[in-house]
Amino acid sequence: NILSDLFIAQNKFISIENERGLFDKISLSKNYSSIIVSGNIGKTVIEIIEGNVKIKSSPCRHKLCKIMSQVSGNKTIACVPNKVLIKTV
Repeated sequence: NILSDLFIAQNKFISIENERGLFDKISLSKNYSSIIVSGNIGKTVIEIIEGNVKIKSSPCRHKLCKIMSQVSGNKTIACVPNKVLIKTV
């Protein structure tokens, strides 16, 4: 149901952490095309569209975090080499 999905997204947040700790806490009710997070080996770029979180780019070698972010219903996305963690809270 679109209405319930919208309501749920408005009450949810993601927390973004890097090697220094909490980077930011962002609501899933707004769209963001580029959230830039500094990590251990470079910058990870995160996108939030219609309550869905996606890694747009990351400096890691194998890009597993980009693959993880495309799986629906994912609660945690991690870029281990860049030490960036995204969790739904």
